[in-house]
Amino acid sequence: VNKTILYTHSKNDSATEYTIPSTVTNIAHGAFYSNKNITTINISSSFDIGWKAFYDCSNLTTINSTAGNTTINGIVGKNTIDPKAFLNTKLNNIKLSKDLTIFNSSSENKYYEPFAEGTGTIYYYGSNSVIVDYIENTTDTLVWKAIATVTLDANGGSVSKDSIEAVYEETYGSHDTLPIPTKTGYTFDGWYTEVSGGTKVTDETNTIKSTDHTLYARWQKDAKDLTIGDYVLLESGDK
Repeated sequence: VNKTILYTHSKNDSATEYTIPSTVTNIAHGAFYSNKNITTINISSSFDIGWKAFYDCSNLTTINSTAGNTTINGIVGKNTIDPKAFLNTKLNNIKLSKDLTIFNSSSENKYYEPFAEGTGTIYYYGSNSVIVDYIENTTDTLVWKAIATVTLDANGGSVSKDSIEAVYEETYGSHDTLPIPTKTGYTFDGWYTEVSGGTKVTDETNTIKSTDHTLYARWQKDAKDLTIGDYVLLESGDK
């Protein structure tokens, strides 16, 4: 039995919630077609999504996911999301995979788009040219928000995580928080857009780019008392 492809889930199933097995890598064409009962899908991995896979699941509102970085929401899709995959659902606030290479392969017809009649917010990675191209040509009514992966360069220090995800034109702290790094003998002076110069960034700063970028830690050298005879010297500096 092939457990990597979910071929069909009966539209007559009365369950309102369904958990997709972690072994699944592909949701087949029309797998959940016109299931009016299902409201919630739970997933723990990303997978390719076929033509009309969730088409006309008119009460489907939520995808709960632990796949990938979930500070914004779970990843939907792996490499492929085919046309009409989520048409006529009530999905809102989902996040598309950074690795999508096929999205809406019949884009010449707006009615074939995956979310053509949607009204929700779709988060996507601004570095993914396939999605950017789709957005520039779509006529759908969705709100599209770009995610940037923000690399955190501790600049000689240590930091609890090496990146966060931030949404363009929302604050860096909207969906995650900027960690405070440490460095022996120095006091953290903040995150900056450049190694030297640049602009200081906090959780309250609007995300400056829709594509991936790096923030750099800046340090203030701790003052050190040095006694020589009757004199006390103070040593300080920036880095």
